[in-house]
Amino acid sequence: MSVLTGVWIVIVFTCLLPHFTNEWLNIMISILKTSPAFILLGFVFSQYKKERNLQEEYAFKSAVAMTLTAYSEMLSESDDPKNISRQQMLLKSIEMVYNQPQIYPAKSEPLFSFNTKSLKETIETLSEAVKNIKP
Repeated sequence: MSVLTGVWIVIVFTCLLPHFTNEWLNIMISILKTSPAFILLGFVFSQYKKERNLQEEYAFKSAVAMTLTAYSEMLSESDDPKNISRQQMLLKSIEMVYNQPQIYPAKSEPLFSFNTKSLKETIETLSEAVKNIKP
C-alpha cells in the first residue's frame, strides 16, 4: 500500500496536474487528490497493527498453555496442603489463558474530564477538607 500511495502521488503531481493560473490552487487540488490514498494507507496500517497485536497475544497464550500442562503434571501427583500455593497459581494462570484477547488497548481516562459525578465527589471532599482546616 505504501508503494501504491507513492506511485499515486507521483502520478497526481506529474500527469494529473490541474491547469489554473494560481500555482497554490494547483498544489491544493493535487493534495486533495492524494488525500484518499493517505486515508487508505492509515486504515491499512491500523488494521495491520490490530492483526499483529492479536497474533502476539495468541502466541503468548499458546506458550503459557504449553507450560501449564507441565505444571499440571507436576501437581497431579500430590494434592497435599504443601502444594496449595502452586495449585492456586495454576488456577489463576488457567483463568488468564482462557480470557478473551484484548484487540484494542485499554483506554485510560483523560487528564481533564467533565464527568459530573467525579467532579461532585471531588468538590465534596475538598469542602470537607476546608471545613476541617478552619478552627
